[in-house]
Amino acid sequence: MYVVALAWACVTSALADPRADPLADRNPQPTKVVLGQSTPEEDSKTAHLTVPGPVGVSLGVGVPVPPLPVEVHVTHPPSSLFLSPPGPSRPGCGSSEKYCLINSDYPLDKVNAIIDRYYNNVLHLYNDLYRFPPHDIMYHDNRTHGYRHGGHFVCESAVQYVRPGWAQNIRGEWVAVINTDKYPQSVRVESCKYRGKRCEFLPPCYKSKCVQRHTYVKLLSVDPYRPEYKPTVDVFEIPSACSCFVEDFIYY
Repeated sequence: MYVVALAWACVTSALADPRADPLADRNPQPTKVVLGQSTPEEDSKTAHLTVPGPVGVSLGVGVPVPPLPVEVHVTHPPSSLFLSPPGPSRPGCGSSEKYCLINSDYPLDKVNAIIDRYYNNVLHLYNDLYRFPPHDIMYHDNRTHGYRHGGHFVCESAVQYVRPGWAQNIRGEWVAVINTDKYPQSVRVESCKYRGKRCEFLPPCYKSKCVQRHTYVKLLSVDPYRPEYKPTVDVFEIPSACSCFVEDFIYY
């Protein structure tokens, strides 16, 4: 009888103690917490009070739940702030050639303003570039190349001296060539009269054609849209000769 009573007491105690129930921990009851006061179980576990608000914000003792990443929308400044300063684009006269003669589109006022700003630089560069005045070079060419009038070339060409206003350098940039009354610049241009045509005075068994050749010349230039840039000596591709090209001596 004593043993039965002791067994019944153990069963009653287990039912009364929720910790003895293996299913009790699966659905724990919320702990009532009063801010500013400690709980009886403060030493054994940490109690948190979650309040309505942004996800991840909690009040209580212990390590807070790390907040979720916040997506920040940054308004980009206008794209024009990242663009380089406006520069000279291809002029209308540059559709077929890599240079243009001086015309009404030439920015003479801007060029003169840059020359005045960098007067010593322009004077030094110009004197180094032109040890002989351009008209002296033209006179020497006409006097020493008189043989052109005593015969014919297999590819005829036209020779002239021009004063370019705009020109495209070897980097593909269009710049203004300094060409004023005080600082004139002329280049010798030799262009094919019959480009792509068959070469003269050759037997018909050779497949030939007249091809335009180019050379590289140095000219003093400026960027009229960037007056803070100093004048510089740039390199340009200019037509220089008309040659007869034979395609591998193919007979036909």
